[in-house]
Amino acid sequence: MSICDLARHSCKTSDLADWLKCISSGAYNLGVKLWKEGDPSGALPLVRASCEWSKAALSEGEESKEEDSVWRSMKEGLPNKYELLAGCYLRLEDRKVGRRAIDHSADSTVRPPCGHTSTLSSTKRR
Repeated sequence: MSICDLARHSCKTSDLADWLKCISSGAYNLGVKLWKEGDPSGALPLVRASCEWSKAALSEGEESKEEDSVWRSMKEGLPNKYELLAGCYLRLEDRKVGRRAIDHSADSTVRPPCGHTSTLSSTKRR
């Protein structure tokens, strides 16, 4: 069961989306800090989670957020998150998954529903 599924049962959809937005931002900021410190293996799980939580947040109540500048900014920033994710994988020499993250960066408009298992998170490390 995903974090989205657990939270969905105890809060409103709008609250879930806001909560996901917050934890996504926190995970990404810490991932960036670790990346800048030269720790791509530490940054990887945080950035990967940030990408998934951002997509989930954007998919929750999507229609009402189209005009909100905060949500628009989050949507526009999603490719940057995938670029950092790709950088982590590439730095760790997992080129296949890094390439998929780059592809997601180019097409970040695809937002699976909350609880969807990303192909990025289910890929085994070599």
